[in-house]
Amino acid sequence: MDNKPIDRQVLPFRRRWHVIAEVDLAPLLADHAAVRRMCRSVEALADRLADVPGPEDRYAVADQIERCIRDHVTITSAFLERMFAGQDLAFGGGC
Repeated sequence: MDNKPIDRQVLPFRRRWHVIAEVDLAPLLADHAAVRRMCRSVEALADRLADVPGPEDRYAVADQIERCIRDHVTITSAFLERMFAGQDLAFGGGC
C-alpha cells in the first residue's frame, strides 16, 4: 500500500466566511424541495402505469420534469458560482 499523503484542495468561499448566509441557501433549499416534489409525482405516475395514465397526466409529469431539471441546473449553478467564484471545480474526484 502506498503511504503518500493525499493532495487535498480546499476551495475557499468567495466571501471568506465560515458561515453560509441563509439568503444564499434559501433558493437552493427551495429547489431541492421542488426536486423532491417532482420525484414524488414521477413515482406516483409510475405506480399507476398498470392503469395506463392518460396523455394529460403523462404530459403534466413530463413538463414538471423538464421545468424542474432546468431550474435545478440554473439555481445550483448560481449557488456554486456565488460560493466558489473563480475556482475550477472538479466534481466526482473525491477528497
